[in-house]
Amino acid sequence: MRILHRVVRHRGLFGSIGLVVVVACAGIVPLLFMGGASSQPSSADESQIRSQIDAYLSIQDPNWPKGSYGLATMPASLMNQGLGHEKQVLRQVGTDSFAAKQMQGSTFSAIQKLRDADGEVTFAGEHQVVGFDYAGVGSAGEQLYQVRVWWGESRGQWDADTKQLVTVGKVDAVTLYQVTMVTVNGVWKIDKISTLELQTDADPAQYGPNSPHNPPGSF
Repeated sequence: MRILHRVVRHRGLFGSIGLVVVVACAGIVPLLFMGGASSQPSSADESQIRSQIDAYLSIQDPNWPKGSYGLATMPASLMNQGLGHEKQVLRQVGTDSFAAKQMQGSTFSAIQKLRDADGEVTFAGEHQVVGFDYAGVGSAGEQLYQVRVWWGESRGQWDADTKQLVTVGKVDAVTLYQVTMVTVNGVWKIDKISTLELQTDADPAQYGPNSPHNPPGSF
């Protein structure tokens, strides 16, 4: 499974590949390589944890490459470049099992699937962390954090006559995640991300972290 946090359709619906799902990264490696702590991490450790989570979130904002809006199929070179960057970041921020499960449903490759579905181009995705709270220690010493993220995206249709991308609309949502962090050879890594709540767009005429959103739905 995977998380594709931000692909919410401009009509207020979730596409089949835009569902926000729970990611369960199975597999425990020997404690020699993976570990946690019995109390809240130090400020230095927490800074590294925040940095790893931020890096992960940064690859959840893939956009159709500029200069290629008129192409219905993304050039293989650009697709490979995007997938390569995604894989590199996942290896940096996550455990092996987490990275492998995420790549099974690549976020970057999903923008091609969306365009195949309705011809729309995802050209401006963005996010903002609006909440970051320590949530305690798990049974195996893993560190738990709850992270609330605002996601926004702009989508358009390519006009073949004018050779311009015409904006269809913007949509946003707010999602609350629980992130499980462990240490692997002394480096903090993401081992699991679960979606706890989703607040969908309540007013398509407004956009941004402070715009109206529907009450949270749980998972």
